[in-house]
Amino acid sequence: MFGEIETPVLHPSHIAGSCPWKGSLHHKQLLLGINNLSTLIVVTRDRDGGIILSLKILVSAGAKQVGTAQAGIEDFFVNELGNVEESSFLKYLEKVEDIGLTENRTFIGTAHQMGTCRMGDHPLNSVADPHGKVWRI
Repeated sequence: MFGEIETPVLHPSHIAGSCPWKGSLHHKQLLLGINNLSTLIVVTRDRDGGIILSLKILVSAGAKQVGTAQAGIEDFFVNELGNVEESSFLKYLEKVEDIGLTENRTFIGTAHQMGTCRMGDHPLNSVADPHGKVWRI
């Protein structure tokens, strides 16, 4: 897997708009508990294994409840704080992995857009110099 895990600071409207709808009560409870919410963004290419790692990181750090942005998966309430080998948590991870990142059932965003223009030390092997200035237009 190529990618990284980031811990963003999100405005409540980002949380409200990016979480799957699980009913009005769940949504209300989610937003009321926003002060205790920790969000991880998984930046990947071609694979979704970062979701599993993110959930393990949160449980290892002492999370009492974890969830994903996947529709059809309820939040998981941790039985044994910090134990990523607990059987019910492992079953939850299997379900998360089975559903995967499916079209129209997972919030997928975009950030850190990158260009495809190579930077280099000479116009013959690059489009821009090491400072981002284009050699020719």
